[in-house]
Formats: sequence, C-alpha cells, structure tokens
Amino acid sequence: MEKYKKLIMNSVVFAIGNLGSKIISVIMVPLYTYFLTTNEYGQVDLVTTAISLFLPLASLAVGQAVIRFAVSRSAKNDRKEIFSNAIAVAVVASLVIILFYPLLRYFHFFDGILIYFTLLLIFQLFGDILSQFTRGIGKVKEFAINGILTTFVIAGLNLYFLIYLHLGIDGYLLSMIIAAVVSNIYLFIVTKSFRYFSLQALNKELLKVMLRYSIPLIPNSIMWWLINGSTRYFILLFVGASANGIFAVANKIPSVLSIATTIFSQAWQLSAFEENDSKDKSIFYTKVFKNYYIILFLFSSLLLIINKQLVTYTVSTGFKDSWKLVPFLLLAAIYKSFSGYLGTTYTAVMETKGVFTTTVYGAIVSVVANFVLIPLFGVYGAGIGTFLAFFFTWLLRLKDTKRLVGIQIDYKELFVLNGIFIIQTVIMHYFNGIILIIAETLCFVVMVFYLRKTIFSIIRLILRNK
Repeated sequence: MEKYKKLIMNSVVFAIGNLGSKIISVIMVPLYTYFLTTNEYGQVDLVTTAISLFLPLASLAVGQAVIRFAVSRSAKNDRKEIFSNAIAVAVVASLVIILFYPLLRYFHFFDGILIYFTLLLIFQLFGDILSQFTRGIGKVKEFAINGILTTFVIAGLNLYFLIYLHLGIDGYLLSMIIAAVVSNIYLFIVTKSFRYFSLQALNKELLKVMLRYSIPLIPNSIMWWLINGSTRYFILLFVGASANGIFAVANKIPSVLSIATTIFSQAWQLSAFEENDSKDKSIFYTKVFKNYYIILFLFSSLLLIINKQLVTYTVSTGFKDSWKLVPFLLLAAIYKSFSGYLGTTYTAVMETKGVFTTTVYGAIVSVVANFVLIPLFGVYGAGIGTFLAFFFTWLLRLKDTKRLVGIQIDYKELFVLNGIFIIQTVIMHYFNGIILIIAETLCFVVMVFYLRKTIFSIIRLILRNK
C-alpha cells in the first residue's frame, strides 16, 4: 500500500500548489475579456501556443531527461552532472534564439510583440529545467509553492498593467515574463541549484545518454502541438482571429479539468518511474487508471452543470457563444489525459520512441479533421477535431502499451460514462435556466449511482492512506 499512499500524498501536495493558481487563472478570465479584444486575446493564445512548440525544439526536450535521470540517480555527483549538462544546453539554446531574432523580425514573426515572445521563450526554457529538477530531487512541496507564486505574480501584475496602466496585450505578456523570472529565481534558491552547477561537472558521455532519451520526445512534442496547438492556426486561417479568441475562452473551463490532470500527472510520473521494476505494476497501472477516469468523468459532469450559466454571466458579449464549445473540449481534455497516462509508460521504461510513433497518427487525424470540419462547422469543428485526435491517440497507446504493462480496461463502464456525458451535452442545447440545471444534475446523480461501488472504494483508499 506504500506506493498508493505516496501517489496520494504527492497528489495532495501538488493539489495545494495547483488549485489556488488554476482557480485564480479562471477568475481572471472576465478581466481579460473586458480589457482585451477578441483579436488581442487570440494573439496572446497564439504566443503561448507557439512557445509550447518552440520550447522542446530549443531545449532538445532536455527537461524531460532531467526529471527521469534525477529520480533514478540519487547520488549528489550524478545529479550535479545532470543539472550542469541541462543548463549548458539551455545556455546554448538561448544564444541560438537571440541569433535568430533579427531573422524573425525581418519576416514580421509576431510583429510588434516579438520581443515578448523571445524573452518568454528563453526564461521558460530555464524554468522548465529548474522545475523538472525540483521534482526530480523530491522537492515536491517547493515545486507546488512555485505554481502558486507564479500565478499570484501574473494576476497581480495583470491587475496593475491592464486596469491601472491600460497596457493591453503588452501588459499581459510583460506580466508573464516577470512571473517567469520570479519563478526561476525562487526555484534556483529553494533547490540550492548553485551547489549543483559546475563547469567541471559537465559530462559529455552522460549528456549523450540524456539526449538519446530526450531527443525522440522532440518530434513527439511537435506532433502533440499539431494535435493541440495547431487548431488555433486553422481557426485563424478559416474563420479569423476573433473566433480564435472565442476558442481560447472556451478552453478556460476545460482548463479547470486540467487542474486535476496536472496534479495527478505530476504525481503519477514520479510513481511510474519509481515502480517501473515492480512485479505487480500491471495491477498498479490498472487500478490507478480506473480510479483516474472515474474522477475525471465525475468532475466533467459537474462542470457541464454550470457551464452555460457560468459563461453567459461572466464574459463579455463577444465571447458568450463559447459555452457551445466546452463539452467537446472537455471530452478532448479527458482523452488527452488518458493518452498522457499511457505515455508515461514509455518514459518510465525509457522507450521514448513509442511516444512519438503513437502521437504521429494522432497528429494526422488532427490535421485532417481540422481541414474538413472547421470549414464546415467553423470554430465548433475545431472542438470536434481536437476530441477525435486525442481519442485516437489513446486507442493506439492502449494497444501498444499492453506489451509493456498490460493494463486492463472496463470498456462497458467507459461506454456508459461517455453516453451520460453526451446526453448532458444534448440537454444543454435545448434547455435553459433552472430546468437545465435540474436535468444536468439528474444526469450527474445517475453517474454517481452507477459508479457507487468504485467511489466508495476510492474514498476508503484515501482514508486508509490519509
């Protein structure tokens, strides 16, 4: 039971670090939609999406190697070499980014806000290494605190820059840059990283091993971006920047679900690495996944109850239709989480090529779906395409990882949960007000009743390991 206890305890710590920050991010949405136009909000979303693409390219995804090797190599000298190698990669990457700046400016890449994009990319590059190293050496509490600190800095600066100084998109991006700097300084201090970095600790052979692990994750990140991030550019191409702003706002409610998935994935990654050589890891994977998807569907069902009212009364007029997108994006977030869960299997056994292979096919589905569905259904086609891509990726990984862990799935239960979710989505389009809330709540009650045995077992597990 020790492994379940550790997973639960790490999840609780990460929950403390993420709940406050994520909730504040959602609360800030009305502020953003009031002080930023749909076009400006769309631009911000494009910047953050582009960074998610360029970050693994620039860093060679070395941050992923940092956490994996730091967990498996606990000796201080080993961790010193791991951290020093990663920082060296980040320094070289930063110099390359700076050298490319004039070229990007010449081609009007992010015209007018390129400097913000460049600085944010560099600071997040170092931040990724520092945060992964923090987790890898077991400082999960410090990692969690960093999440709260970063969000409070962003929120506070946004209030000042947007409301008091009226800086618009410049103020929003500037607050993100300052928050990234504060985060890096905090992590550097709490991990005492100055003790781990040394030019003498640079190890060429270890660096080769780390890059052999991380480099296959680069194309995987690109493919993941094609599934998740390129949708914004297809919307921009076929519909326009304003529609991209609506898509970005619609993503905010599914981002609440990401609170749960981020919390869990951070804890699960550590448990998967530590339990990789366990004889009963198949049972461990199966039991944890069953509890995981039940919690996700229950949480998503609750979000659907408040979705329409929340969006209608908290955002400005130009964004009100975004509630129609939310169910598709919620379902996409669920299956993205499922894919991520199985993706950890590949990194745990250090078969990172498998992550890339399965993601390629998902990316192909995403691109084809966007080309077909967005011209037909507009921004709503993007939501459907996003779901289809993640669902297909999960199916592929489920089949492929059976040779690695042999996870067992209750397909009947999953079918029922998806069915109730779809019924809630249909109800949302035909009813309003108190009738809508009652109907959605009844669906949630049905789901709880159907899952009652498993819910009780989850509660007993948590209480037993409290």
